[in-house]
Amino acid sequence: MSVLSPGRPPRVPHRALPSLALIAIFLGLLGIGFVNVMTALVVMAVPPVLTHAYLSVEQVDADLVRAARGMGPTEWQILRRVELPLALPVLFTGIRIAAVYVISSATLAAVAGGGGLGDIILNQVSYGLSGVIAAALWVAVLALAADGLSGAVGNRLAPRGTRLQNARLQKPGF
Repeated sequence: MSVLSPGRPPRVPHRALPSLALIAIFLGLLGIGFVNVMTALVVMAVPPVLTHAYLSVEQVDADLVRAARGMGPTEWQILRRVELPLALPVLFTGIRIAAVYVISSATLAAVAGGGGLGDIILNQVSYGLSGVIAAALWVAVLALAADGLSGAVGNRLAPRGTRLQNARLQKPGF
């Protein structure tokens, strides 16, 4: 039995505001520096996390929730003991997406005086082409590492049955 409702596939959220536009908007409000960049990155990370949090709980199989209600727990207990454990894989997908968005967009912090690897990427005159390529590779490695780490944590926190079902679904030829 599927833990997610079979009715429709999950919707994939899209980025409505590009990170550079957010940084530019916050330049007028917060000025140049770390606070501007941090605010823009947090605002950019919230939509995928909220979207996946909503979708993850919404797509838990209704039969499982009805069965839990039949056993007599409160709505809070059903959410905590049934819906959230089954929703964790999709919820952590939102966290993974947000982490990769933030890490890849943090390079634009150099435009607003935030520094970091973006400063090296945007300043080829000082660092040379090899410096730019090295910084870009480090950004890619950091994004992949964050994706892998958050995926491993999400997989570890998911209930055993959900992990086994996801492993079966990912096998080739299934």
